[in-house]
Amino acid sequence: MVKNYPDWTVRQYREHLLNEQDVYVSVGGMCEFLKKEGLTLKKKLTGQKK
Repeated sequence: MVKNYPDWTVRQYREHLLNEQDVYVSVGGMCEFLKKEGLTLKKKLTGQKK
């Protein structure tokens, strides 16, 4: 999911799991899972060069 939607926020991932998989997870739980899997969510700053 993170690979398919790298620009989503933790809340968007959480909402997707609830709507598509009928799985409830708290924001904290989602953050903890992402940390354990070694996945980080880094946003690009507006105007940032590639």
